[in-house]
Amino acid sequence: MQIPIQLIVPSHTLKVVDSRALIDSGADISCIDWDFVRKHQLPLQKIAKPFQALNADHSPNKKGKISHTSTLFLNIKGIAQKITFYVMHLG
Repeated sequence: MQIPIQLIVPSHTLKVVDSRALIDSGADISCIDWDFVRKHQLPLQKIAKPFQALNADHSPNKKGKISHTSTLFLNIKGIAQKITFYVMHLG
């Protein structure tokens, strides 16, 4: 299921990116795509110890380890929550 969202950069600019999110109720983490982060110049934080991303069947994701996060406000219908997303190459 996809829903309309806004991502808000928590800085003095409060940059807003309108998008759609895919809801995966079985996911263990919240993720965001590398290309989306680059396109919208969202902030990145390098994590101390990169880790292997796993697919739904628990096999290793062939597109590499997770090495960065992006902390943003996720706004859905006027309710905003600060979330740290793991940045990875999504299919």
